[in-house]
Amino acid sequence: MSSEGKAALILGGIVFSEGAWLIFNAIANPAGLLRFCGFGRPAGFPAWAFALSIAFGFVFYAARLPSVRSNLLRFGGLKLLAIGVAISAGFCEEAIFRKLLMDYGMRLGLSVV
Repeated sequence: MSSEGKAALILGGIVFSEGAWLIFNAIANPAGLLRFCGFGRPAGFPAWAFALSIAFGFVFYAARLPSVRSNLLRFGGLKLLAIGVAISAGFCEEAIFRKLLMDYGMRLGLSVV
């Protein structure tokens, strides 16, 4: 199996596992998922907008590298899988770390810091 095939297999597994959780929750309770991920709080939308601006800034900065610039707009299956991983990982990280772990710590009496 080629290195691209191995990478596709790994990325596909990640997208499937994280994406299945995300899709299931989006179908079962879309408003609850958005609330769970920070939308609906006063800082929710500005925080996501800031995160998006950081992502665009990173892409703009990385595009200055010759290897990135030559492949930036080239379509590929691995690139599509990587975008899926990035989106699903962002939601899963937000849900698991920020919500579950931090709420659990707060219930135990731990401070926010």
